[in-house]
Amino acid sequence: MQNVCAIHCRGPCYSTENLEELIDLVSFDDVSGGLREAWKQWLMAWTAKESHGSVDGDTALLFVRTIEICSGRIVSAEQKLNLWHYSQLEQLTSSICHKLATIGLSQNEASMENTEDLHRQVDLEMQELSWRVHQGCHGINRETRQTFLNVVKSFYYSAHCSPETVDSHIAKVIFQDVI
Repeated sequence: MQNVCAIHCRGPCYSTENLEELIDLVSFDDVSGGLREAWKQWLMAWTAKESHGSVDGDTALLFVRTIEICSGRIVSAEQKLNLWHYSQLEQLTSSICHKLATIGLSQNEASMENTEDLHRQVDLEMQELSWRVHQGCHGINRETRQTFLNVVKSFYYSAHCSPETVDSHIAKVIFQDVI
């Protein structure tokens, strides 16, 4: 992909036009328009935030959208605009995952007080997300609500476990026999 970028973008791929050309070039007919649009939104957010901050919240939304599209539960951009509850789930997911990434990056650098404040904010938002998934947000498919929660839980797990612990858990799940 780097060669494609160098050839077609003639340098760093930062302009919207160049990114769209690159997406068109590497997108084949077997990729749905929904996936293409989800990736385009993520790439645009990434280029906009590249030097200004974390894209972990946007990455979480990319995961949710990809899971939903691949499972056949496609929500168009137009439908999302009409669904206040859906946008609330997106906002909470993005916010929580961004804060979790900030906690992970700042544990060695930031003061303990700042980290504790972020943990409190994450806990409050996790409670709200959990409530919305289990009791609120009627009109949104139960599986879709659960997808938001599962993606956030995976970010939470990654933020609170060392890479070695994650690798160990993956190895146990994949390679150890179930009794």
